Amino acid sequence: MKVEQLMTREIITIPRDARVARASLEMKLAEVRHLPVVDREGRLVGIVSRLDLQRLGNAKESQQLELDDIMHGNVQTVRADGDAGDAAALLIEKKIGALPVLDADARLVGIITATDFLNVAFQALRGLPLHARGSRS
Repeated sequence: MKVEQLMTREIITIPRDARVARASLEMKLAEVRHLPVVDREGRLVGIVSRLDLQRLGNAKESQQLELDDIMHGNVQTVRADGDAGDAAALLIEKKIGALPVLDADARLVGIITATDFLNVAFQALRGLPLHARGSRS
């Protein structure tokens, strides 16, 4: 199975100069736990998680920080045409919850999360047919 069969294509990104308060709101509204951070050209430059934001607390000063100051800049990524098993292994090995997905031209095209793999495990454990994200109703 390929990464592109499991990844979420409708990704929400956030600019690196956005404030923590905006990232918190975006995550809450979209019900996501990870936001890829992009530069002005839309290139991936980092990632921020809900846990990162929770660790900062709700102090007014921390809510005004720019994401550039708190994001993880050395982002682990996978290719859309890569093996999903390798992506799962990377999540486990690095103890992370999400991997931005890049195409052959290094453009951000999706995100794959631990939850995506839990869904596959659930389907397999229940004896259900494995559905790629694009074929779900």
